[in-house]
Amino acid sequence: MNWDALGAGAEILGAGAVVASLAYLAVQIRAQNAESRAAAMHNIAVGFRDVINAFADEQMATLMSRANAEAEDMSEPELIQLYAAIQRILRVWEEAYLLQRRGRLDEDIWDSMMRQYRVVMGSKAFIRVWANRKNMFNSDFQKFVDDIVPEAGLVYR
Repeated sequence: MNWDALGAGAEILGAGAVVASLAYLAVQIRAQNAESRAAAMHNIAVGFRDVINAFADEQMATLMSRANAEAEDMSEPELIQLYAAIQRILRVWEEAYLLQRRGRLDEDIWDSMMRQYRVVMGSKAFIRVWANRKNMFNSDFQKFVDDIVPEAGLVYR
């Protein structure tokens, strides 16, 4: 038996094993990326539903109605609660925006969120909070929202 031929055969088998391992690793990484993207979309969808549901609470709905109609007459605790609630929904939107920009959020989810946010940004309360707190958000997100606000129109009273 020729040791050179045997060594060459072993090298070919070794190279094939390396190629097979790399192919397997590529498949695993692709699957992991898909799972990571799905988890990110799920988390942002849950956050979005949670902040929207917060406004279904009677106290928050009353607060929003007052903020849209007579914000000047609101007490300081009411304003704090209003600002906190609106900033919470804006944070979820900012996170969704950044995920979408990085290609980690499905366009269908992003589009439906955008339709909802255009309605939300039409309220006087949201416009007021955004004007006073937008400097706390990512600068690209600020520009993005500023471009939406004029087209939103006043949907709520």
